[in-house]
Amino acid sequence: MRQDNDAVYWNDLIGCNVIDQNSKLLGKIYKLENHGASDLIFIKTDYEDIIIPLEDQFLVNFELEKNTLNVNWE
Repeated sequence: MRQDNDAVYWNDLIGCNVIDQNSKLLGKIYKLENHGASDLIFIKTDYEDIIIPLEDQFLVNFELEKNTLNVNWE
């Protein structure tokens, strides 16, 4: 995930809505953790938790103003 000129901090991501490539709301980020090989984003949904690696291949766009993270995730 790249953010032009501005760094993205973990605290910026907590509470963000996560939207998949089909414009479906997956849930909200409630925590991030480092697990050695990569950082992980934990998303709370109505039914389960989703865990997505914090890697460019899964992260499309972060909009701080809209409190939204777009991901490439099914």
